[in-house]
Amino acid sequence: PIVTAERKKKASEAKAKKRYRTKSKDGPRLSANDIMTRENLIRFQDTYAEAMERFGLERGIRGSEARHVDQHEYYRQCQIKKKDLEQDVAGLSAEKKQLDTENRSLEKRKAELERGNCWIEKTFANTKAANTEMSRQNSELEKRKTELVKENSSLAATNTTLSDEKRQLEAEKKKVADEIADIEADKSKLIDERSAYAKETDAARKEKETALQEAADAKAQRDSNRRDALSNLANRFTGSKTKKLESELADSREEIRTLKERAEETAKIHRSRIRDLQQQLDKQKEQHDSIVRGHKETEDLIQRFFPGVIAALPAIRDCIRVKMSDTLITTLLDGKPRSFKTGYTLYDPNEEKDVDVGNVEVQIKRDPTDDNNYRLHLGGKRVFQWFREKWQSLKQTVRRGFGIR
Repeated sequence: PIVTAERKKKASEAKAKKRYRTKSKDGPRLSANDIMTRENLIRFQDTYAEAMERFGLERGIRGSEARHVDQHEYYRQCQIKKKDLEQDVAGLSAEKKQLDTENRSLEKRKAELERGNCWIEKTFANTKAANTEMSRQNSELEKRKTELVKENSSLAATNTTLSDEKRQLEAEKKKVADEIADIEADKSKLIDERSAYAKETDAARKEKETALQEAADAKAQRDSNRRDALSNLANRFTGSKTKKLESELADSREEIRTLKERAEETAKIHRSRIRDLQQQLDKQKEQHDSIVRGHKETEDLIQRFFPGVIAALPAIRDCIRVKMSDTLITTLLDGKPRSFKTGYTLYDPNEEKDVDVGNVEVQIKRDPTDDNNYRLHLGGKRVFQWFREKWQSLKQTVRRGFGIR
């Protein structure tokens, strides 16, 4: 490049014996100082590496402190590396011999493994056939289970109806018992009234005898009118009242007989209803026992051919309680830990609210307190324990926010 500025001398040139003629300030001269700068040189290397990248050329290390190695030093290092390589070759030769020996042993072992593999494949085929048969039986069991669930629902409805009828019969029984108690009370009252009437009748009879005795002992000189008046008075006082009491007593006896017949008829109907109810209860109990036996047989078959299903039921119930989808439950049954996506929620039945479980690890694994059952775990803890700690932490955070201890 052509420049017109005066050339600046370096410090080393000022000390040199040889002097250069100073050119004119306004005269042109050649200088690459403006082009061959550090920034331009770095840019040149970058652009050249980009253009040559398709040929496998790589850019040099930026800021590398590598220096030129002298030829003698280079050869000396090569000799050292050569000796090291010779030692490595000797060691590798020994290792090769050992590997050849091991290879022959492995070939022999391979033949044995191939024979074992043939046996395993045969066993696998038999196992696959057995698995197919078990799958078929499982389908039949699932079908039977569905039928039993339907029958159980129908029986539950029948049981509810019978329970309602039983409550109605109990209410009617109580009502009949109250009616019988009222009848007994009325009977006691009538008996008491009958005794009172009997006493009054005896008193009237005694009064009648007394009046007759007084009439017989009356003096002869009394005139007939007074005797008739006394006689009429006695008849009116004793005879009319006695007849009235006897009529009321007969009516009371008839009413007591009617009430007694009514009570016996009510008791007979009540005994018939109780007998029918007892027969219905016995029939329902027999059906319930049959269903229980069927469930027990089904459970034994499941435990026999699928022992892990019974143990996984508590975990499945946990998943259903937190409103987890069937697809996710099926995925988690393999026992592998997974994490929920951000924003995913589960239902807490205790608080009756949805809880954010985003990025929390979820896994179905054995219950540490019961090795025979599996449970749903969140963050390494039982799901409902995790919910409780989550709510407690949230409450403490809210309290600290309001300055409450």
